[in-house]
Amino acid sequence: MAYMITHFWPGATEDQYKATVAVVHPPRGLPEGQSYHVAGMTDGGVLITAVWDSKEQNDRFLHDVLMASMPIPGGVEGQPEERSAEVMSLRTLAAEDSRQAAPTCARCMHPRRATWTLDIGTIKPFDEGENQHENPGHREHLAAEEAGTDVPRK
Repeated sequence: MAYMITHFWPGATEDQYKATVAVVHPPRGLPEGQSYHVAGMTDGGVLITAVWDSKEQNDRFLHDVLMASMPIPGGVEGQPEERSAEVMSLRTLAAEDSRQAAPTCARCMHPRRATWTLDIGTIKPFDEGENQHENPGHREHLAAEEAGTDVPRK
């Protein structure tokens, strides 16, 4: 089952976060088993959220990679405040395959809003009826495409 974890590193800076990630993450990628990683500065430190394929993969990374690499010169220090849970829902505004650009409307060329959800390890469309962007004429474009008629671009 997918597993999420948050770490809040009190007093950490963006430079310390970057130094740590440079050591514990592969270049231009995520550790094996991690499907999602986001970090941001917040009052008093750095907040990180990661989603893993399983709790076991997270535990293996924490023990075998992160903690085994500490201390990292210029990296985060001390112990983070941690919270974790099994993932019950993960929604994102992204293409089905994150290596590809988000889908676009063939008529107006605006990106469609594609919402995907993680359901027990399987990524699938959350609501196919809502996979469109905010352009008011977009529903007309989709209807015209289905009917095979032409709708002028707005």
